[in-house]
Amino acid sequence: MQGVRLRPSEIGAWTVLVCSICCTAGALGSKGPLTFGGSGGTSAFQGRCRQFGVFGGHCLCFKQSVTECFEFAQAWLPLASVEYESANHFCYLYHLSAKAPLDCPQDCAAEIGLETVQFYAGDLSSGFMCMASIANTKRTIQSGRCRELDGDASGGQLYKDGGGMFASDCFARAEERLTTAAGQYRSSTGSCGIKVLWQEKPSEVLQGWVAAEGTADVSFYVGNGEADYVCMSSWGSSQRVVQQGLCRQDGIYGGFCLSESVLTVARCFLDAQMWSPAVAAQFWNVDACALLIASKDAPAQCPNGYAPRTGNGDVEIYAGNGDAKSFCMTSWV
Repeated sequence: MQGVRLRPSEIGAWTVLVCSICCTAGALGSKGPLTFGGSGGTSAFQGRCRQFGVFGGHCLCFKQSVTECFEFAQAWLPLASVEYESANHFCYLYHLSAKAPLDCPQDCAAEIGLETVQFYAGDLSSGFMCMASIANTKRTIQSGRCRELDGDASGGQLYKDGGGMFASDCFARAEERLTTAAGQYRSSTGSCGIKVLWQEKPSEVLQGWVAAEGTADVSFYVGNGEADYVCMSSWGSSQRVVQQGLCRQDGIYGGFCLSESVLTVARCFLDAQMWSPAVAAQFWNVDACALLIASKDAPAQCPNGYAPRTGNGDVEIYAGNGDAKSFCMTSWV
């Protein structure tokens, strides 16, 4: 599978594109948010850490839990992402270069990668968790086309087809525009879409770009998991991560407060931010909202209109599991 086109000069500079935003402190106990190498934030995603199916060199370590793995990874300064495989307790410390690292921590094995990469995103594989970091915590990269709740909704955009554009060029052009809500890059063609939140096509046209109308007004963008695309968003709101899917950690979820009369995803996520015990919020089935905690036990008290429910296990970190009609928000503290 083709990887993102990379200029040689960008190998060291493009850690700025690795997905990130602060991980919720409540999900990790009293230790607070994890950070990688002073980057200022992290974000957990379900799946292996990949860039269109490929990955860079890495250190292979053994750790008993995902929290132990992610905390251990912080001491390794070349780190671009860390992946935990729960079945075998493998902890992979990735850097961007395809070469095997020369300075792996003690008791870890250095292994070569498939390609030099620009960024990492979770590929939604079950049994794995990917956490990545950047120096600028206002960006999130997720696999797939940029879409909203129903899987198809997308606002207007400026679009440039083909021409071998680099991912760095696409995202840089997206950030130049104050109205930009997301940047979408397609690897196989080098095409780029600069998206807005409203359905109408953007009024200002860039030379060589086409202005196109969207399918609907949207409130946010996430990657829909489709191969060959990546979606970069969230630089206007550095304290929230919205991912497609139910809030889970390897199928496990903690206790929660449930309402089946919340009519919008925005209302659900706002309720979560107003209720301090919540470490994640899940919206699904058109009107169902769950405010989740890390413990399996049902919350002792819920906001008005919500009822306490018991989870199926204790959770360390929540991430969206890719379910098509659900959305999970974390990391607003």
